[in-house]
Amino acid sequence: MNVIFSFIWSAGANIFDDSRKEFSQQIRGKILKIMSGFPFEGDVYDYWPNWETKTFNNWNSKVTEFNYNRETPFFNILVPTSDTVKFKHML
Repeated sequence: MNVIFSFIWSAGANIFDDSRKEFSQQIRGKILKIMSGFPFEGDVYDYWPNWETKTFNNWNSKVTEFNYNRETPFFNILVPTSDTVKFKHML
């Protein structure tokens, strides 16, 4: 799992947005040869390794509910989405 996740986010991170779908399709075929349980839906970038269950889960499962607070300054607001969760984890 570590090798798969690391490869996706090292080799695949530098790919232009236009080529991500093609990369995802190509690498998914290779991943499925060594790990039959990798998800079919979406892109390979849409999943994180759950070390406890030894499976890949969608980043949406880590998105928390957003509660708007009128007192929070506009530029301090961060709405949790699958992308914000994903990139926060990567950073």
